Amino acid sequence: MTETELQKQCNEYLRTRGIHFFHLQAGGQHGNKRVQCGGLPDLLLWYRGQHCLIELKTLTGKLNDKQREEFKKFFAVGYVVYVCHSFEEFQCVVDEFMKGEA
Repeated sequence: MTETELQKQCNEYLRTRGIHFFHLQAGGQHGNKRVQCGGLPDLLLWYRGQHCLIELKTLTGKLNDKQREEFKKFFAVGYVVYVCHSFEEFQCVVDEFMKGEA
């Protein structure tokens, strides 16, 4: 499974569970300017006043240097970034998050 296919499967799961989510992109267009924000996790989830950050990788995918650097910054200020390498792992993180345990 590619990361894009995993992303689509995870998006559908979030929609069926009623969880509001947002994709954080590595870059994109804003007007005529390129927005650079590399190293951010793939997903930001909100549910009942809580949030969760998730990075999706394939079974063989690895974090790049920028991601490791940025994820350490999140951790330093009290945020956890979950790295999920499969849909099943993603489901577990989301289910725990919904219980308030992630």
